[in-house]
Amino acid sequence: IAMSNMFDLVQSSVQKGLVAILEHRSVLDEVSNNERQVNTISNGISKNLMLIMSSNMNMQESKQVSMLFKTNIDMERMSDHAVNIAEAGNKLIESDLSFSVDTYDDLENLSKIVVESFNALNNIINTGDSSFFKLIENNEKLIDELCAKYRDTEIERMSEDKKESKAGVIYSEMLIDIERVGDHIMNVAESLCESYEGQF
Repeated sequence: IAMSNMFDLVQSSVQKGLVAILEHRSVLDEVSNNERQVNTISNGISKNLMLIMSSNMNMQESKQVSMLFKTNIDMERMSDHAVNIAEAGNKLIESDLSFSVDTYDDLENLSKIVVESFNALNNIINTGDSSFFKLIENNEKLIDELCAKYRDTEIERMSEDKKESKAGVIYSEMLIDIERVGDHIMNVAESLCESYEGQF
């Protein structure tokens, strides 16, 4: 249940951060508050797992605990990236900067893919159905490809328009966070599917 609560907070933070940038508003306070809750839950899970590890476990239990440890770390890291995304949105507002129309379109496209992956991961968590893994795997590759492509395009825009450069730096850093979120969703999905089935 704690892991499920943490996932809900993380998903909410990432999605709110991305939507806020598209709508040019700040959600940093809300996301920072979620991050504090995630850290509290994460620390609690770690302590419990350490206690379980100190008891006698069979092979299956040991694998389960190892999976929970990895998932806990991935969730906590995703929450950190959500804070970075929210901070990027805040920077844009404070510096009175905005992205080009094309950049917002690219960002919206990426946001949709990330949300789709989160929803697929939610299905795995709630139903144990590992058939959703393929979608997450494909999306992770797509996020990587698009982030690389959008980064190159942004560098071109920055070289053509000096006004674009400040916002461009924020955008480039955000792409790294979005890419990492995709990686962590994939890691969690992989760990869960392995624990459910032992294979895909």
